Amino acid sequence: MDEKYFKRVVDHFGSQRSMARELNVKDCLVSMWSNGKAHMPIKYALKIHFLTKGKFKFLNLLDEETRCYLMKKEKWKDKQ
Repeated sequence: MDEKYFKRVVDHFGSQRSMARELNVKDCLVSMWSNGKAHMPIKYALKIHFLTKGKFKFLNLLDEETRCYLMKKEKWKDKQ
């Protein structure tokens, strides 16, 4: 995930602590997402997408490997 994009998400919530409270996760997890030590799970990316009414797209919050996997899966669905 792009660091600048993540910072905009955190700024939207006010702080990493506020974001953690909204997502019902520990502060340290948001910190790990912020510094790249952990990838954001899809369920939290979707939750942010809906909490912000689509301002932050869930695909942009995911790591590249997960994003590519989901994009390929969607293309496969279209072929059926």
